[in-house]
Amino acid sequence: MNTYDLERVFSNERFQYELNKVVIDVKEQALIAPNEKTIETKFDNLLYKLFDEFFKPLGYEYRPIKEQSIAQPTSNLSLKTTRVDTALENVLIEFKQPKTLYSQKAKEKAFQQTLDYITNINRDGVIKTFAIATDGMVCAVFTIDSKGEIRSEQYTDITYEHYERLIKAIVGLNQKTFDSSALINDFAPINNAPIRNLAILLYETINNSATTKTQMLLSEWKSLFKLSHDDHSQQKDIIKRKESLGDYLGLFLTTRESEYNALFALQTAYSILIKLIAFKVVSQIKFDDSLVSYTELLNAESNALQSKMVELESGSIIRDYGIQNLLEGDFFSWYSTSSQWTNEIAEQIKLIILKLNKYTTFDFFNSQLQAKDFFKNLYQTVMPSPVRHALGEYYTPYWLSEHVVNKSLDFYNLNSNKKWRSLDPTCGSGTFITALINAIISSLPKKDMDKGDILREITSRVVGIDLNPLAVLTARVNYFLNISPFITFDSEIEIPIYSGDSAYTPEIVTIDKINFIKYSLDTNLPNHNQEDMTFPVYFPEAGLRNLKKFSRCMIEVELDILSQNIDIVYTRLMTLVPDELKDKSIISEKIYDLAYHFVRFEKKQWNGIWARIITNYLTTSKIGLFDIIVGNPPWVDWKNLPSQYREKIKSLQITKTIFSGDVRTGGINLNIAALITNVVASNWLHQEGVMGMLMPNTFLVQKTYEGYRNLLLSDGKKAYFLGFDDWSKAGNPFDGVTQKFYTYYFSKNKQDYAQGLTIDRYVRDNNVNTNVERLDVNQSFIKYKGIALQGNEKTTNFSLLYSDSKSCTLNLDNIKLISANCSDYIGREGVEVYPLELMLYEFVENGKNTDNCVTLKNGQFPKSKFKVSPMRIFVEKKYLRPLVRGVDIIPFHVDSQYIVPFAYDEQDSKRVAITLQKLRETSSLLFKHFLNHQAMFESQNAYSKKIINGGVVPFYSMARVGDYTFAPYHVAFRDNTKNVACVVHQIPMPWGEQRSPVFQNHAVTISQRPDGSYISLDEAYYIAGIINCDIVCDYVKMSSDLRSLPIRPRYQIPLYGLNQVKIHQQAITAFSKQAHIHYTNVEIVNKIKQKITEHYLLMLNILANI
Repeated sequence: MNTYDLERVFSNERFQYELNKVVIDVKEQALIAPNEKTIETKFDNLLYKLFDEFFKPLGYEYRPIKEQSIAQPTSNLSLKTTRVDTALENVLIEFKQPKTLYSQKAKEKAFQQTLDYITNINRDGVIKTFAIATDGMVCAVFTIDSKGEIRSEQYTDITYEHYERLIKAIVGLNQKTFDSSALINDFAPINNAPIRNLAILLYETINNSATTKTQMLLSEWKSLFKLSHDDHSQQKDIIKRKESLGDYLGLFLTTRESEYNALFALQTAYSILIKLIAFKVVSQIKFDDSLVSYTELLNAESNALQSKMVELESGSIIRDYGIQNLLEGDFFSWYSTSSQWTNEIAEQIKLIILKLNKYTTFDFFNSQLQAKDFFKNLYQTVMPSPVRHALGEYYTPYWLSEHVVNKSLDFYNLNSNKKWRSLDPTCGSGTFITALINAIISSLPKKDMDKGDILREITSRVVGIDLNPLAVLTARVNYFLNISPFITFDSEIEIPIYSGDSAYTPEIVTIDKINFIKYSLDTNLPNHNQEDMTFPVYFPEAGLRNLKKFSRCMIEVELDILSQNIDIVYTRLMTLVPDELKDKSIISEKIYDLAYHFVRFEKKQWNGIWARIITNYLTTSKIGLFDIIVGNPPWVDWKNLPSQYREKIKSLQITKTIFSGDVRTGGINLNIAALITNVVASNWLHQEGVMGMLMPNTFLVQKTYEGYRNLLLSDGKKAYFLGFDDWSKAGNPFDGVTQKFYTYYFSKNKQDYAQGLTIDRYVRDNNVNTNVERLDVNQSFIKYKGIALQGNEKTTNFSLLYSDSKSCTLNLDNIKLISANCSDYIGREGVEVYPLELMLYEFVENGKNTDNCVTLKNGQFPKSKFKVSPMRIFVEKKYLRPLVRGVDIIPFHVDSQYIVPFAYDEQDSKRVAITLQKLRETSSLLFKHFLNHQAMFESQNAYSKKIINGGVVPFYSMARVGDYTFAPYHVAFRDNTKNVACVVHQIPMPWGEQRSPVFQNHAVTISQRPDGSYISLDEAYYIAGIINCDIVCDYVKMSSDLRSLPIRPRYQIPLYGLNQVKIHQQAITAFSKQAHIHYTNVEIVNKIKQKITEHYLLMLNILANI
C-alpha cells in the first residue's frame, strides 16, 4: 500500500506540474539571490508546500534539520565539528550562492565539502544515502549503495529528475536504512509523532475503559517498577517527572494515578514499536512465507491485526522459529486483548507499521559491522529526561562503556587462551552488552569459525539483567539485532537478557535438607489472609540444573494454566524434579503451592505474566559466576525510593553492613547503586573476576559510604577496590546530568590500600564534546596518573593524589603522616533551626527598642520549605542569641547576620528547651509569638524531637543542642564547600551586649576535649590554626568532594598540651592568634598558614617517632 500510493504521486500530472514550477522558481530566485540563505529559504518554502499537498496525507512531512553537526577527523586524529546546511531522513543538502560556483576551484571545494559530509556522517555505518550540493542552478549528487560505497556525479544543470530523485530519497521510496537517527526522525518528534499519538490514545483507553486484566497488568507493573501510591515523597526529581511527562503528551496530570497511567501508556506505545521491529527482523532472517509481512498487516482488517498482535505479544510467533526469550509476553500486552482492542488502536498501530515499512535491514544482515545500541537515542528522545532520571536511568555513551569493558579486561589479566564470561546486572537498553559483544567478536578467530560457532560464543558469554520491563525488552531486541548476522534459518537460540532485580535477588534456603530457591514477589492480589499480598516462590534448586529445559517447561506451564486445573500444572512442574527427589514431600508441597497460585491468579484474571516473570527471576540465581561484570547501576538516593521498596531492601541482611549506621543524621541515605554492587559481587563475581561500575564520585570519600567501603559481602567475605577512573573533569557525558562520577573497579582478591591503588583522571580537551556516542579516549582526554590510598585503618575513605597536583607540601609521605589517625577532637553538628522564616531575625534599628526588648524582622529565604510572610516582632532580649551559619565562617573570622530566639537555660537542661510555663514567666512576648505559630513549629520539628530524645519536649526545642553548645570557646568550621575555621567566644549584639552564639547545622564546632571537658582559649586557637593551614586544606580537597565534610576531621589534630611537642603547639597557637587579628590581610594570612604547616608537620613527625 505504501509504495503503491507513493508511486502514484510521482505519476500524478498535477504533482509533475507543481514540481516543474519548483525547479523554475528556484532557478529564478538563484539569479538574483544575494546569498545562499535566500536560495535555501525559497527551496524550503516550496518543498514544504509540495509535501503538505501531496505527501502529508500519506504520513510524510518535509522537516529539515538545519546546521546539523558532523564530526570530522583532523590531521592529528582528533575530531572537529562541521555543519551541513540541511539534513533530513536519508538526505544531506548543501546550498551555495550562485557566484560561489562560477569558478572551477570553488566548485571543487564545494564538491569536496559535501563529499566529506556524506563520508563522515556514515563513518560508523550507513545513515545518509543521498547528498546534493546546489546553488539552485547546478548541482552535484552523491549516493551510497548497500555496501557503503559512495558514487559521485559531477556538476550539471539541475533538472526535474534531480528534484524527483531528492524527494524519493526523502520519502524512502526505495527503502531507507535502519539506524537510530532514522528512527528518531520518524518516531520521536512531538508534533504528530506516531508514538506520542498512540500513547495518548492508550492513556485515554486506560482512563475510560480499562478491563480487569488491563487493571491487573497496570497494577503489577507499578509494583515491579517500584511505583507506589503510598509514597507521598515531594522529592524534586519525582515532581519533575510528572511535569515533563504531562508536557510531552500534552496532558494535565493532576494525580499520581494519572501520572502512572500516562507513563504506562507511553511505555506501551514504545514497546509496540520495538516488538514490530523485532518481528520484521525475524521475518527477514527466517525467510519463511508463513510469517506475515508488513504489507499484509497494513491491509489486514482490525480483528485480523488484533490476532496477529496477540501472537506477537505472547512470543509464540517468534518462539516457533527457534528464538527463545525475545518477546515473551509482558505488562505491555494489555492493549491486544479482544476486550481492550479498538479500531482506533488498530489505525494507530498501522501508522507505525507504515513508517517501518520504509526501512530495509538488508545491509544490516550482510555486514559484519560492530554491534550497536539501536534504540538508546530513540528511547532518550521519546522518554523525557526527568522521567528517566527519576527512575535512575542515566544511559551511558558507547565510548565510555567500551572503556570500562576494556579496562576491566586489562585488570583481569586477559590472555589469548582464556575465555571469559560477562554480565551487566543493570543492562538498560544494552549499551554495555553491545560493548561486550564487540569485545568477544574482535577476539575471535573468525576465519576458522562458522556463524553458528560465533553465535554460541556470544550467547554463552554475554548476559544481562534489568528490573525495568521496558529496558529488558529493548536490550533483548538490541541483542538480537546485533547477533542477527550470525543467525541462520536453522539456528535455535535463547536471548540471555533476564528480568530481575539486582538489588533483591533469589536466595538459597534449606528445608528438610532440600535446597530451594526462594523469591518473594509483591502482587496486588491478596493471599489467604486477605492482607498478605506477597507471592512466595520456593522451587527446588535441582529443578534448575538444566536452564533450557526449565525455560521450555515454563512455556508449557503457561498453556497448562489456561485449563485452570491445579493437578495438570503440578504434573508439568514436577517433570523438572529429578527422579531421586520426586518422593520428597516438601518438594511436592512447594510445587503444588506454586501450581495453586498460578491457577488462582488465572481464575481471578490475574495471570498471563507470572510464569515468565518467575522463569526469569529464578534463572538469574543459576546463571553462574562471571569473570567480567560491568555496568552503570541506577543512581537513585535511598530517600527517593518508594517507601514499600525501601522497607523490603532494609530487611536484607546485607544492608546491615553497608550503611554508615548514623540513622538519626542521614547515615542511611545511601545510593541504591552502592547496594547493587555489593549484591552483585556477592552473587555473581568469580573469585578471580573483575567488576567495573560507573557510580557517583561521592562513594569514595563521603561519610555516608563509610560502611559501604568495607565491601563486606553476604557470605561474610570481602571484596576489594582494584582501582578507579576519575571522570569529574570529563565534561558531562550523561545527557542533562552534572553529577560527577568515577569508574570503580572491584575484585575479591585482597588489596593493600595503605600502599595505594591506581586512579587515572581524564581531563577533557576543550574542543571535545563528550556527550556523543563514539570518540577516541586517547585523543580526547589528557590522562593524569594518581594514587588512591587509605592512611588510617579507622576510616574507609580514600585520599587522592594526582601527578598534576599543585600542592607544594602534599606528597605521599605527608599524606600518610597526616591521615595516620583521625582528629583527637570530635566536631558537633550545628543546631537544627526550623522553620527558618520563624526563627531567623534581623535587628530593626529604627524600631521600638527598650532596655529589655527589641524589634526584629524575620528573614526571607527563597529555598525555605515553609514560607512566612514578612513580619516584625517586639520581644524580650533574654533568650536572643547571635546565629552563626556555615557561610558566615571564613578563615580566622566569623560574621553573624541573624539573631535566633534560643529558649534554653543550661541550669535546667542542656538538651531540652525551657518549659512553656517558664517561658511565659520569663519572656511573655516570645511565649506568645511561639504559641501563635505552634502548628508550623510542630509540622517541622517531628524529626528534631526524634533526635532530641524521642519524647515529649517543648515544640520550640531544637535538635543537636547539648553540653557542647554552652562551652565558653568554640572552634567553628564548615561541613561543606570550604575547609575554613575560626575561634568564636562571644559576638556583639546590635544593642552592644556580648553573647555566645548559636551555631546552625552547617556550622560545625569543636568545644570539648575527648574527656568531655571544655577546651581552653589557647587550645581553640591551636585547633583553628591546624584546620586552616595550607597542607590540611590541600588534604581535605583531595580526600573529600567538599559537598559533605566529616564533622570529625580525618586528619590528625593531636591533643593540646603534649609535652613532647609543646613548642610547636604553642607556635601554632601564637600564629593563629595573629591570623585572627589580620584576617583581612590575605598576604599576612597566607604566610601564617605556611608557618603553621611547618610546625604542624614537625609536630606530627615527632609524635610518629615516639
